[in-house]
Amino acid sequence: MLLPAVPRLITTTLAALLLVSCAKQPTNVERGFREQVLHLGNLSDPRDLDPHHNFDDSAFYTTMALFEGLVNFDPIDLHPVPGVAERWEVSPDGLVWTFHLRANARWSNGDPVTAEDFVFSARRMCSAALGAEYSYLFHVLRGARDYLQGRQTDFAKVGVKAPDAGTVRYELEHPCPYFLTLLAHIAWFPVHAPTVLKAGRIDEPYTGWSMPGKLVGNGPFALVSWRQNQELIVRKNPYYWDAARVQLQEIHYHPIESSEVEERAFRTGQLQLTYDVPANKIDLYRRTQPTVLLESPWYQTRFISFNLAGPPFNDPRVRLAFGLAADRTQLANFPVPRLASAAPSASPPGFGYNYRGPAAMGLDVERARHLLAEAGYPDGRGFPRVEFRFDASDRSHDLAQALQEMWRKNLGVQVALASQENRLFFTSLNRGEYQFALDSYFGDYGDPNTFLSLWLTGAGNNHPRYANPAYDRLIDEANHQLDPAHRFALLADAETLLLTDAPVAPLLHEIRFRLRHPSVRGWHGTLLEMHPLQDVRLDPP
Repeated sequence: MLLPAVPRLITTTLAALLLVSCAKQPTNVERGFREQVLHLGNLSDPRDLDPHHNFDDSAFYTTMALFEGLVNFDPIDLHPVPGVAERWEVSPDGLVWTFHLRANARWSNGDPVTAEDFVFSARRMCSAALGAEYSYLFHVLRGARDYLQGRQTDFAKVGVKAPDAGTVRYELEHPCPYFLTLLAHIAWFPVHAPTVLKAGRIDEPYTGWSMPGKLVGNGPFALVSWRQNQELIVRKNPYYWDAARVQLQEIHYHPIESSEVEERAFRTGQLQLTYDVPANKIDLYRRTQPTVLLESPWYQTRFISFNLAGPPFNDPRVRLAFGLAADRTQLANFPVPRLASAAPSASPPGFGYNYRGPAAMGLDVERARHLLAEAGYPDGRGFPRVEFRFDASDRSHDLAQALQEMWRKNLGVQVALASQENRLFFTSLNRGEYQFALDSYFGDYGDPNTFLSLWLTGAGNNHPRYANPAYDRLIDEANHQLDPAHRFALLADAETLLLTDAPVAPLLHEIRFRLRHPSVRGWHGTLLEMHPLQDVRLDPP
């Protein structure tokens, strides 16, 4: 999933909250104990609450409150646990998965959740006109790729069926060892067909059906209100099948777009959870308040995306030169130690699997200068002035400035910096309206394929527009293998090809930092940064 930006803006909401705190009123934290209301910083407003059109993690947190898939995550180690499906079985060849729905699963308006809801939602995700960024996750279903790409128009031939109202059956193109965790991704969440169709066609995006007063979900919470750029509120859904387990009564999502302002709101009792921590205060919290600093590994890679459409980055030698001129160790410890680890390859370690990507990216100034000279720019002479785009977060700003200096020193080139607010930044990347950019992605499921599938031809989050049939064939062949060692060997071959072509240059595997009030229970640091809200509660410290 894509990482959102953090523009240096102070929101209207935070200004109001800080004024309230100055008036000696009870703080949100104090009221939260009594009322089980969680206030959390969510960085920015989601683009939409439609689970089929969300792609950044601030949207993930709201969507996971409002919807639920067949499978959910364990809150501590993220192993798959039953969600809407109470049980399932898989055929011996791994190609047919059958899920049995809970009889008491309901939508927030009281309608029963049925197998047809999952068939409808799969059809919607596989409709090319919808333009869903995560539609490629459905390639695992038999016939879904052909349907998405228009080679086949009969959805009945796609491998998702509803034998009866309580049974969903998926037929796969190939065995998929991570299929259960894939189903916990929001792209596989069901949507309420009558609500969607009342607002427009099944394949029509942004029709407004997911706004307050209209949205019908099946998650542990229901949408109450959404004041854009101020506050989004959800309330416990009494129709949720496991409502007795849900202890929070409300969640208030605050789109606080400055980590400094957010940290100040935490200190003044207006937030129990932050989205981020200012880098220059991490060491202070490490020393003085380690119990409130939630510091955890993150299944995430930060990388440079190059626009392959025109010069100078249509030349792989130039792209490699820029990648090899970056000192990843310095970036990982800038501006304070242990913010990240150097990323020599695209797929980070994690989840205990044995895959190791090729260590192809590291600091090699001599080779970088040689490649740039070979491309026609000795010591940077004659190299055009280029613009490096990044989101407006404090962390991205620091990294961009450090990279700018490294490229000046190591390559002799001048790079202009341009930051953009979150939505504009990712819109620019999706439209190819950039030269090169500080991009990032964190995994949607615990397998290296979650990263390597990003750069398949036509993938929704393939910002460089990389297209190499040999790469596509290696990924496809790997995902048809039953033997894990053979599969990982093919994935490593694919990643070697990717880093040779260099549409991207991996930089860092970062660590996630939040401030968590001691009253917050059940919110754990996890590799995927997924947090089932059914298990979160507020206890007086």
